[in-house]
Amino acid sequence: HELNTNLNAITGAAQMLGGKDDKDMIQVITHASLVMANLVTDFADLYECTQGEVVLAMQPFSVAALLSQLQQRFEPEAAQMGVELEFSGSCAEVPRQTWGDFSRVSQVIVHLLCNALLAVHRCARPGRVRVSFSKEGESGMRVTVEDNGCGIAEEEQHKLFQPFTRVHC
Repeated sequence: HELNTNLNAITGAAQMLGGKDDKDMIQVITHASLVMANLVTDFADLYECTQGEVVLAMQPFSVAALLSQLQQRFEPEAAQMGVELEFSGSCAEVPRQTWGDFSRVSQVIVHLLCNALLAVHRCARPGRVRVSFSKEGESGMRVTVEDNGCGIAEEEQHKLFQPFTRVHC
């Protein structure tokens, strides 16, 4: 809790800076504090999982709000990395609202997006990441994150989804 409170203060203060000279520093501070805040959340989630205490906050949430938050958060970072970031899904294809735990759904998509951006950034060719939303059933949605990164070597793929392992592309 103490870490998150301070990280949120740093993020908020960085976003309040506004001079032209401050722009690059604001991006660095904001990005670093968001990454650290996500790590703190992940550690807390891991602890909850190991204790069998995970509770989902199931409620209706706006898919448009989720899409807007993701775009605001990742478009500047993608542009800075030289990666083309595309979000797709029309109003007809995406439910106005869906049912779920907004923070968990966004957490999963954030992790997928971070991995895709890193995978593309490590390649020598121009990068592209596409996030698409589509309707699934009556009120559900499907989220797809695709990238043109180099991929994971075949000899490393067996490590995927193993606890406490990291696979590099």
